[in-house]
Amino acid sequence: MRIFGDVASLAYKWKKPLAARLQPVTGKKAGEKTAFNDPYLENAVLQPLP
Repeated sequence: MRIFGDVASLAYKWKKPLAARLQPVTGKKAGEKTAFNDPYLENAVLQPLP
């Protein structure tokens, strides 16, 4: 997946261990924005799976 590849390239560039966590979101489709109401989660536009 592209997200993990991007994180891997940043980890290599910055010489730091980085991680990405993907969370499934029910009831939403690609192109829609999430609506998390939590200070520890960031809202984002959902990307389609290849």
